[in-house]
Amino acid sequence: MKRSEISFSLPRGVRPKHGALYLVEPLKLDGKWLYRWHRLCKITDGEAALYTALGIVKAPPPAGNFADTITEFKKHYLPERALTTRREAERMLDIIAIGFSDFNVNEPEPADVIDFCDQFKHARSAARHYKALLSTFFRWAISRRLRKDNPCAEVWLAKPTRKKMIWTPEVFHKIRSALLTHDSGGHELNAGVMLQCYLDLSFLLYQRATEIRLLERAQISDDHIRFFPTKTRGSSAIELDVEITPEIRAVLERAAAASKRMKVVCRFVIHTGGGTAFTRSGIYSAFIRAGQRVGIEGINPKSLRSFAATAGRKQGYSLEELQAGLGHTTIGTTEKYIRKNEIRRSNVRLKLPKSG
Repeated sequence: MKRSEISFSLPRGVRPKHGALYLVEPLKLDGKWLYRWHRLCKITDGEAALYTALGIVKAPPPAGNFADTITEFKKHYLPERALTTRREAERMLDIIAIGFSDFNVNEPEPADVIDFCDQFKHARSAARHYKALLSTFFRWAISRRLRKDNPCAEVWLAKPTRKKMIWTPEVFHKIRSALLTHDSGGHELNAGVMLQCYLDLSFLLYQRATEIRLLERAQISDDHIRFFPTKTRGSSAIELDVEITPEIRAVLERAAAASKRMKVVCRFVIHTGGGTAFTRSGIYSAFIRAGQRVGIEGINPKSLRSFAATAGRKQGYSLEELQAGLGHTTIGTTEKYIRKNEIRRSNVRLKLPKSG
């Protein structure tokens, strides 16, 4: 049950999870934030049982107005985000609210932001994402005259070390084979067929990973597939029709045959054996494991889109044609996508300098 579905308001620090209510207690140990969850009661036990349990466990610690202000910020910030972005941002804002629960909004200083981000020092990318979201929150707080400066402006975080992997035809086929038989016996699995179809459609349709993962049968007509890109739904609101080529049709039929073998009826083209869409983490985990089986590190399904755009350019399609297919609003973005997946080659031939 979600917080919005609970008929009574929850005190500060109380969170719903798996049908029960918990008191979340933030603890700082050796500079790292930990969160201890105390089970209070079932949600169905009601408000009286909740407050009785709170009295038994302990009263929430004194707190500032930071968490309440985060709640107000959500109302302003979240509705404008795409669904998947909104869910992730809400999760991160809840963690931020807990980490700064003892503060008033006007109190955090750069050192406090650093202390908070230090809990992600082994995940530098996550630390930078939290800092960026905190900075957005503080800018909003400044616009509401809740504070006068942005403490994130004085915070420097180390850049993450990235293992860059560029998709090539050889890498594509190695990963494709590894996805199909992801068990010790080397047997072809229905889930593997679905993952292969995800890979093939990601390339052939060259849309964002989310659009392929959540592609519904209702979007497919006799000769085209209609996309409503989630990333631009709140801005340019582009709708895009992609023609169904014989190659695309073959992949769709293969996915449908896998659904039939699973005896699953699902509105999604690519789905699990349980009849639900794959999660983002499920797709990424499958690709990472496939990469490990064939000795390739840094696999990123998201970059399949730039790989496909680069292949389209090599096949002779113009930047304007690729821009329309990718749903980009500017040609510069299309050029960037193609450059991202190109391997530069030097044609300079030098000779050793002559003596004397």
